Amino acid sequence: MHCETEPLQCWRYRVADKSWHRTAANDPDVFGEGSAAASSPELGLAISGLGPKGHPVGKDPDRTRIVLVNDRESLTYLPPLPESKWGHCIVALPNGGVIVTGGNTASTFLFYTGKREWERLVDLPTPRADPMCGLMTPKGHEEDELESEMRLVVAGGWISGDDGSRRAANVSEHFGLISLRWKEGGYSKRLYKQEEMAL
Repeated sequence: MHCETEPLQCWRYRVADKSWHRTAANDPDVFGEGSAAASSPELGLAISGLGPKGHPVGKDPDRTRIVLVNDRESLTYLPPLPESKWGHCIVALPNGGVIVTGGNTASTFLFYTGKREWERLVDLPTPRADPMCGLMTPKGHEEDELESEMRLVVAGGWISGDDGSRRAANVSEHFGLISLRWKEGGYSKRLYKQEEMAL
């Protein structure tokens, strides 16, 4: 499955005839410059940071829409994000939920599929745009409490200065999905050899 967001439209690759076919998963009234996407078997493809047609990023107060594209090639809109997001990242969780963080604001939100509502979590410690994020699963021999639980890892991105300049964010931060707290992760090669990171 491949989706574009200017406007929202999706294609599926068919191996039998080795070609792409446009699916029924499209919405000509929804756009998403600066949107983010993640996928999981439970959710399908989740795309966040969508908004109405004709409003450029940074001037549009409504980038709160999030949509799921499933294997049946249909669209399901989740309840809107509590605030507009663009230049952010999204991660799909094993329980069918999602976490959205970073981008134009440092806020972090968790969506529970069972409750059908968003919960605000602790803000991303280093505010930045366009970070990468994924889940890190422990091997079970870590001494630190945070490193012994599954956690969200947010790495890199860009930090904007007051003068409009941008610099690379050479930092990674880990958020424990049980303890619900952040910790600086750094770029330790040893850490990534000991644990599996799914980006």
